[in-house]
Amino acid sequence: MQPTISIVTTPIPVNVQRATPTLQIDSPPATFVCGSPTTFTADLAFPPTLGLINRNVSLMLPPTIGQLVNPATTLLAQGTLALSTVAAGRATASLSATLPKNTSSVLLSFAGDTLLNGVNSAPVPIHVQPLPVIVQLTATPQGGGV
Repeated sequence: MQPTISIVTTPIPVNVQRATPTLQIDSPPATFVCGSPTTFTADLAFPPTLGLINRNVSLMLPPTIGQLVNPATTLLAQGTLALSTVAAGRATASLSATLPKNTSSVLLSFAGDTLLNGVNSAPVPIHVQPLPVIVQLTATPQGGGV
């Protein structure tokens, strides 16, 4: 008769720590035209061995818009990240939005996934150049008083 060995194991909880990717707006446009769409390119870098499950990225207004304080960020556009065929661990997306007139900056947001933490890019300032305005009076009141 052979002896029977019984092994009892206790589950050990494993805390998986997600990696933190980096997100940036790649080469932001230098000029912005009010009322016209502006295109931004998102660049997400992550450890290539982890892969990328969530491919969604958002273009947002940060909590402050001009001198006003917004309680939360405001969604301007959403895009889908495409894995780079040139560099492992990189993905890019193109997002286009018409910026509100009082926009002072924009940022990108990635919500994260199973293995990656969510991350926001640094805000990119929006500098609107004032254009000269010519005012011409075409009719002036004649005579006396108001």
